[in-house]
Amino acid sequence: MYDFETGVYRPPSEGGSYSLLVRFTRNCPWNHCTFCGMYKTEKFQVRSVTEIKQDIDAMAAVCNDLRDLSWKMGYGGKINEEVGSALVGNEPELR
Repeated sequence: MYDFETGVYRPPSEGGSYSLLVRFTRNCPWNHCTFCGMYKTEKFQVRSVTEIKQDIDAMAAVCNDLRDLSWKMGYGGKINEEVGSALVGNEPELR
C-alpha cells in the first residue's frame, strides 16, 4: 500500500525529517570523489517515469491517510507526532 523508494543517504540540509524526497535516480552519476565511498559498488540508474508516478501515488496515500486519521483523532487534519505514531502503529510496513 505504502510502497515507495527512498534514498539511502540524505544531507540534513535537504529538509531533515520534515520533507519527503521523490527519488528520480539511484546511486551517484559521478562516483569518482576520493572522499566518498557511498556508491562505489553500485551503478547509477535513472528510474522510469512509471516507477516515479507509482511512488508519488503511494506518498499521496500516506498523506491522505495521515490527514484522515488526524480528523478521526480530533486534530482537525493537522499532522503531529501522535497522528504519525498512530498511523505507524496501524501499518507495520511503515516501521
